[in-house]
Amino acid sequence: MRKINDFIHNLGISLWDKLSHYDFSVKGAAVPEQAILASNHYGSFDPILLSLGLKRRFMTFTLRHGRYFAAPYFLPDVGRIVLENGYDSFLEAKDYKERKYSFLLFTDAGESKPNGEREIESFGRGAVVFARHLDLPLVPVSLKGVEKIWPYDSKRRLPNRNGEVLINVGSSIELNGSNKELAGRLRHKIIGLYDEY
Repeated sequence: MRKINDFIHNLGISLWDKLSHYDFSVKGAAVPEQAILASNHYGSFDPILLSLGLKRRFMTFTLRHGRYFAAPYFLPDVGRIVLENGYDSFLEAKDYKERKYSFLLFTDAGESKPNGEREIESFGRGAVVFARHLDLPLVPVSLKGVEKIWPYDSKRRLPNRNGEVLINVGSSIELNGSNKELAGRLRHKIIGLYDEY
């Protein structure tokens, strides 16, 4: 089943790469060969845009089953690891690590603002826990512009196929300190990256 999911995942990203006309502006540090990227979250299309912009395939951690992040496949569990599966999600992540995948985790849900942007909320500790468990670098990333392509609460069936996406990549965070302290440090770094644009 994973091989089928991988095929659909990679095919979907390739198709959107050919069909879309996004203007990516990427700056900051180089992304390690394998890493856990922790990003602020704006829209349903965030995982695909990060894959296209950074030219990297990711498995996205999500809290539960459903159609969240199902784009562009409109299938529930393609391209993601569901955390409500408990310890099985750790085993699945280890398997994908061995297959040279990187991982993506959205650290906040965001809060709608009148201008269509979303504020960066307080972060959970999942990114820190998985970075330690998988022994991978933890890389903060900020996103801008996604809310104009396909907002989180959009009723559109498909995203816009053009638009500007701003990605700012920070340097890896040293995993020294408690999970709570590191989550706070991660949030501070992402806000700083966001404000640089």
